[in-house]
Amino acid sequence: SPDGRWLVGITEDSRLWDLASPHLKSSTAIVPKHTNSASFSPDSRWLVTADTSRGSLRLWDLTGAEPATSSRSLMSNAYDASYQLSRDSRWLVVATSKTLPRLYDLRRPDPYRPVCTFPVKIEKTTRLPKPFLHRGVAVTISPDSRWLAIVDNESETSLWDLASPTPAESRVQLEAAPSELLNTISGMEFSCDGRWLAVAGQGQAARLWNLTRSRFYTQRHLLQGAKSMGRGRRSSVVFSPDSRWLVTIGSHNSTQLWDVTANVPSRFPRVLIQHLPVAISSNSRWLVTWKQDVRNSTATLWDLFAEDLEQAGRVLQGPRSWRPPTPYQGAGNEQLYCMSPDCRWLATFDTASSTALVWDLAAPDPGNAPQVFKGHTAAVQSVSISHDSRWLITSSGDHTIRLWPLRLDDLKKDAAQAVGRNFTQHEWSELYPDQPFVISAPLGEF
Repeated sequence: SPDGRWLVGITEDSRLWDLASPHLKSSTAIVPKHTNSASFSPDSRWLVTADTSRGSLRLWDLTGAEPATSSRSLMSNAYDASYQLSRDSRWLVVATSKTLPRLYDLRRPDPYRPVCTFPVKIEKTTRLPKPFLHRGVAVTISPDSRWLAIVDNESETSLWDLASPTPAESRVQLEAAPSELLNTISGMEFSCDGRWLAVAGQGQAARLWNLTRSRFYTQRHLLQGAKSMGRGRRSSVVFSPDSRWLVTIGSHNSTQLWDVTANVPSRFPRVLIQHLPVAISSNSRWLVTWKQDVRNSTATLWDLFAEDLEQAGRVLQGPRSWRPPTPYQGAGNEQLYCMSPDCRWLATFDTASSTALVWDLAAPDPGNAPQVFKGHTAAVQSVSISHDSRWLITSSGDHTIRLWPLRLDDLKKDAAQAVGRNFTQHEWSELYPDQPFVISAPLGEF
């Protein structure tokens, strides 16, 4: 969770941990066993969980004495539900291919009842299990929590003003030619400054609207070549955190970077041939891509601040014969690559072993010599880094979730506690030859 207190593990037996508890392993609360996805609100008060195999969507209040018993069902038959929480933690919007999108106000005395539904075109005959790449309804909320964007089953894009007293009556239709209507939805996102909205469809040019213009709904940019190949379940459009770059997936598995600060954003994108984007840092400097070669696959780290981007890539070096995860693997809930919020660490895992790998982006050569985290007895499936950038979190096929310290001080303390004593001066000099000897932990903590 954003405040660092809660951790949700989505496994065959999904659980919620209170990381503030002194008895971490014994203070677990079971959430619905077959949970497929979960999201915390930015204020860490609310948790939304979806069980698409049973069609259940639930809302949890984490401020109660017993969070494990605080959930209530928001929707049943939500087999293909897509949902999003606003950044001000007020709004929750939920959509499926069979029901009108619903808006919940989490600041109301009864947040479990929708305040309105949005009259868009829906499909009532097909059961579709994926949140992207289908002719279902897709939703997203702008960073300032004012606009709700919806793409309906007829591939029409509309905006709804959440600041209006009657949001369901505030529709703004974004115009598009019949030939531009999307066959399937592969991605939709607002830029972080709220200026741009990008929508992409499988095998079609992405569309880009500048929401600051007076008649923005009649003017759109077509990003020719930004054609999602429709593999996997992850969004094919992503804005950089500084709102300069729009990253799209193009033909032949290429990464395209469109400069939306240019006079004409739809011209002359930077293209990284046969590289698929997998992660971007919060300072907009680092981009990670994945590439399949004839014999093996590689992951590459790119410095977007470099003048010559094509020469700014570093292939990530790891243990001998390591295999980076492909963007297509998994069900879409796993995080395969992760950068820490402080932009210091890049984490992923080795699909050929049961280890996680972390590179130090502050190092002189950040693509070399990763830290290797061993301990799982089966393949690692997902990695994440805590909001305070202190902890690496890994989940594995061995049905365990592990927390690993990333800060040197935390690592020293954990190592001393593992053996039940402080380091000797000899051990310290072997491990930390460039640092003066210090007591890692008071004796009373062992």
